[in-house]
Amino acid sequence: MISVTIDGVVQEAQAGERLIDVVNRTGSKVPQVCYHPQLGPIQTCDTCMVEIDGQLFRACATPVSDGLSVNTKSEAADKAQREAYDRILGNHMLYCTVCDNNNGNCTVHNTAKLLAVEHQNIPFRTKPYEVDNTNPFYRYDPDQCILCGRCVEACQNLEVNETLSINWEDPHPRVLWDGGSTIGESSCVSCGHCVTVCPCNALMEKSMLGQAGFFTGLPKPALEGMINIVKGIEPRPATAPSCAYRKPKRQCASRGFVERKQCAPTAVSVVASMSGPGTVTFLRSNLWKARLMVFRLASKESLPGPHQQY
Repeated sequence: MISVTIDGVVQEAQAGERLIDVVNRTGSKVPQVCYHPQLGPIQTCDTCMVEIDGQLFRACATPVSDGLSVNTKSEAADKAQREAYDRILGNHMLYCTVCDNNNGNCTVHNTAKLLAVEHQNIPFRTKPYEVDNTNPFYRYDPDQCILCGRCVEACQNLEVNETLSINWEDPHPRVLWDGGSTIGESSCVSCGHCVTVCPCNALMEKSMLGQAGFFTGLPKPALEGMINIVKGIEPRPATAPSCAYRKPKRQCASRGFVERKQCAPTAVSVVASMSGPGTVTFLRSNLWKARLMVFRLASKESLPGPHQQY
């Protein structure tokens, strides 16, 4: 056993062990979108950046050595993690409340929550492809695919089916089945490994669609309308107020209040607060409040301040 210092705390580890595994075992919170313990380092997302001796390293690809000192929360590491995640969101639209993968196990959602992301600093860019529903068991949505490569790694190197790939020279990269075939006409054997390692809702079992809450069972035009309402009034990053909604005892520039509970949430804060396993319970017991929130969002009215009631 060797000694490694992580954020000032000495930890024991095996020589040559991946730094990200040591960090996870100690309970420290470091973003890791493309890393999966079954797949090993893929090194496509860069969200697991940490600082070692004044330099940035990917925690997933760094083996530990005796005496190593790691800072996961330095200003440089935090900036690198957020910048990397912003780039990921350029390929993914956040609409967690009405997402079919809103089950508490979505890596993209959990990372957005960990980093307290309220706005997509890099605008989401759609891809010119349709959803592929040609397989009877699962479907692929290129528009939500973050191109992490997990599914390709599972198919190529674990299952050794060699069906999936990504053409990075394509102007609009996506996951390809046999170089561009539909899933139903490809050599896919429907093992499902790609679906189980997908960190978001790009690959979904069809049996899960519409089952993450009664919002997800609504017709697609209704869901798209709800998403567009929130996205339409969401402050743009250049003009978004610096709001300390989740930070107690700090001045909130948008409202002028000090305490966390007094700060009116932004549109994305409302979506995030309603996301997760408790969404359905919350809405069933507070349905009239939810309707009022949606109405106010639709009419571009501000949400209640500290002295207003729902």
